Amino acid sequence: MASSTDPWMKEHNEAAKLAEDINGMIAERSSFPASGPETQRHASAIRRKITILGTRLDSLQSLLTKLPGKQQISEKEMNRRKDMVANLRTKVNQMASTLNMSNFANRDSLFGPEIKPADAMRRTEGLDNHGIVGLQRQIMKEQDEGLEKLEETVTSTKHIALAVNEELDLHTRLIDDLDQHVDVTDSRLRFSVPSGLIVHEPEFKMSIVPKEAIEVTSIVPKEAIEVIAQSIGITNLSPEVALALAPDVEYRVREIMQEAIKCMRHSRRTTLTAEDVDSALSLRNVDPVYGFASGDPLRFKRAAGHKDLYYIDDKDVEFKDVIEAPLPKAPLDTSVKVHWLAIEGVQPAIPENAPVEALAASSDGKKSEYKEDGLPVDVKLPVKHVLSKELQLYFDKITELTMKKSGSILFKQALVSLATDSGLHPLLPYFTYLIADEVARNLNNFSVLFALMRVAQSLLQNPHIHVEPYVRLLILPNLEPYLLLLEPEMLLEKQKNEIKRLEAWRVYGALMICGDIHGQFYDMKELFKVGGDCPKTNYLFLGDFVDRGFYSVETFLLLLALKVRYPDRITLIRGNHESRQITQVYGFYDECLRKYGSVNVWRYCTDIFDYLSLSALIENRIFSVHGGLSPALSTLDQIRTIDRKQEVPHDGAMCDLLWSDPEDIVDGWGLSPRGAGFLFGGSVVTSFNHSNNIDYICRAHQLVMEGYKWMFNNQIVTVWSAPNYCYRCGNVAAILELDENLHKRFRVFDAAPQADSG
Repeated sequence: MASSTDPWMKEHNEAAKLAEDINGMIAERSSFPASGPETQRHASAIRRKITILGTRLDSLQSLLTKLPGKQQISEKEMNRRKDMVANLRTKVNQMASTLNMSNFANRDSLFGPEIKPADAMRRTEGLDNHGIVGLQRQIMKEQDEGLEKLEETVTSTKHIALAVNEELDLHTRLIDDLDQHVDVTDSRLRFSVPSGLIVHEPEFKMSIVPKEAIEVTSIVPKEAIEVIAQSIGITNLSPEVALALAPDVEYRVREIMQEAIKCMRHSRRTTLTAEDVDSALSLRNVDPVYGFASGDPLRFKRAAGHKDLYYIDDKDVEFKDVIEAPLPKAPLDTSVKVHWLAIEGVQPAIPENAPVEALAASSDGKKSEYKEDGLPVDVKLPVKHVLSKELQLYFDKITELTMKKSGSILFKQALVSLATDSGLHPLLPYFTYLIADEVARNLNNFSVLFALMRVAQSLLQNPHIHVEPYVRLLILPNLEPYLLLLEPEMLLEKQKNEIKRLEAWRVYGALMICGDIHGQFYDMKELFKVGGDCPKTNYLFLGDFVDRGFYSVETFLLLLALKVRYPDRITLIRGNHESRQITQVYGFYDECLRKYGSVNVWRYCTDIFDYLSLSALIENRIFSVHGGLSPALSTLDQIRTIDRKQEVPHDGAMCDLLWSDPEDIVDGWGLSPRGAGFLFGGSVVTSFNHSNNIDYICRAHQLVMEGYKWMFNNQIVTVWSAPNYCYRCGNVAAILELDENLHKRFRVFDAAPQADSG
């Protein structure tokens, strides 16, 4: 048997005691909840101790093969010790298996099995229309299931992040414990290791390496560590310690410099300053190094006789001169501030502006003015006192010519001066107030009104002054007088606008009717190639411009730009995807956030969605809508009463127009599997068309593999304009062409070539 003072046996006994502690901690797991912070911390502590125990077993195994000569043991004792180590290692493996320390080998299972979508064309072979509808529903169901799996994956990822955080904390504590155990083991083996060898421990495994085999990998030499130690009063630092400290110093310096470079880049600079280093130290909870400033880049100079020693090239100054010199003023940090250069053409008297010499009237001999009730009158000085005498005379002369001599040659010359003179900006507020006041006073004096308008026209033509801030003064205060002046014409215009409002959802003339686009921008460009460019061709789009495709932003903005540029040539109606709630699920929200870094574009677009029409009536004969009919609507007039300026509700007439679908197997009304809207049959369509005297209904909303589909004896047609829907369905697209006599023809097209689709 070995002696009780044997270092190996002491190490083994400590390892065995640690194994018993781990078993006790594993037994305590039953008292903790299935998940939670306390459970995570307890599991991390167990993993930490299991790792420490494994390290100790490696040390015991290594010491068995490298015992010094004076500690020779018998072969029987050697085998017994090996069995002891093997038994402990078996316990370690069992405990690790119990705790499921699998090193996240099965982490890919969190994301579920890989689902390879079947070939779309193969899935649709041999399917009739009912089968295609079923396929569409199956695709939508798969997408919904994918969203649920994605939510589960996000939750699992969050748990993984929490576990990684615990593991990082564990590793930090583990390194500290390993340092302590290495010191203990080193002290126990100090008298057993020959003096020509040192103990080296790469990757937490003990091994004996000759001194000559050690290579210094740090760029910081040990001499630099010794110099730094001497500068702070440490004179007995051994070369081995300096050699061990050098890599750590290099690591920490690199860490600080990387943080400092980040601070420099965030400041949009290319020169590193002392302030960047101070900021990096603050981020690491280290006090900054005082006494250094970097107004200019630091200049380092090589020390004479030393190859790699540099110092800051500062100017030598006598200490006596520094003490006797007066204190300089504290330097001001670079900053930006604003002040009013001029307010409505008047320069305020503040220190930042050049002083304005105002004529101050003497108050001597001036008696106070009082109201009838005895209270003093509040006299507000006009702003004219800041004008020069020449500008004041110029303004008075122009005013006189405008009001009294508008037919003279001198007035025409004055108008030329107003349109070309470059020094009239101080007078601009005076002229705008003059025009605003006099227009209100002279509504029935057309000669004065005409003269004032000519003055305003000349000011607008002057390239040296900026009239934009004063335009509201020329319009808003006189809005009521203008309306009174134009009341007869406005009444007629109001009647015309009322008629236009009632006819706003009506569409006339030959046009192309297009179904869903769904963000397939390059396929929409292919659509314009097939149907013709706008404005040469009129277009009616039936909604669903965004979501699912990769280019929803570009698609909707192009259609919106065409609507702004050619409002009478293109009509956009709302689909069920023109909704805030839907776009946050099916891609448009994320696309805006990814491309623009904020949700502003998404918010602006969804605000525009609220103003899109819910339907369109073509030549009073063809009713166009995105989805379908509603049991709450029996006439077209009822649609005009819907307040469309709102988010799409979950039910009601507006929801039904955007979500409902026709169905062959339904007679009357049925519940929709979409969760919104209804299913309606042929009898409903026949009754609606007959009641409203229309030929047929044109809609979108449903995928049709052939691009279009007639139902119920040609009483309703579905048009689909997104070829190869979702880039995988393999369908073709179509647009419905109507000529002046409403003769119809379908134009079918395929998806844009891959080379053209980006």
